Amino acid sequence: SCAMLNFWSFAAGTYSPLGGLANTSQCLTCPLGHSCLANVSWPSKCAKGYFADQQGRSSCQQCSEGKYQERMGQSGCTNCLTNQFCPPGSTMTQCQAGTFGLLNCSRCPKGHYCGAGSALPYKCRVGTYNPYEGQENEEACQLCPSHAVTLQESSAHIEDCICLELFYDIRINLTGLGPDCRDCLTGTDCQHSKGITRYTLPLSVGYYRHSTRSTD
Repeated sequence: SCAMLNFWSFAAGTYSPLGGLANTSQCLTCPLGHSCLANVSWPSKCAKGYFADQQGRSSCQQCSEGKYQERMGQSGCTNCLTNQFCPPGSTMTQCQAGTFGLLNCSRCPKGHYCGAGSALPYKCRVGTYNPYEGQENEEACQLCPSHAVTLQESSAHIEDCICLELFYDIRINLTGLGPDCRDCLTGTDCQHSKGITRYTLPLSVGYYRHSTRSTD
């Protein structure tokens, strides 16, 4: 039964499809998984991410952090899956930061970063690289050395950085190191290409080098 306020009015947490009531026996208690404002004819289902675990609710409660509810009209919430992320009011489980996916979460790959809830990994921009897995934000994408750039997104290694036009990499051994880009010298012709190194330094007509290791 419900608390009648007067002939035409009855309390929140109850409902009546009959409209005006002659007595409280015609008034029904709001069921589980629903909410009932005052003077309603029918209960309203709790929205996804919400629940009502008791009868007679005037409003539904939000699922707490670590829980989710993907259906309407429910009396409780489901625990978030292991290693997944569920903020308050979640309608589905989400992958934690550093991972990505929908149902199954995978570790974020090199050359990318993955914030909480990422369905797909985000690519590091051109000119940056990330050599580590499981990174959570764009700050993980490190800038190439001065006057250097990558040729594509999602680069994973500093070796992917190459010198811009008008510069050349003076280093001889590039293993594990980024380029050390220096201004091209008089007598060289490197204004039309990226990625020129000491070994590939092109010369202008009328100039020569002692060797590919030389800058003279």
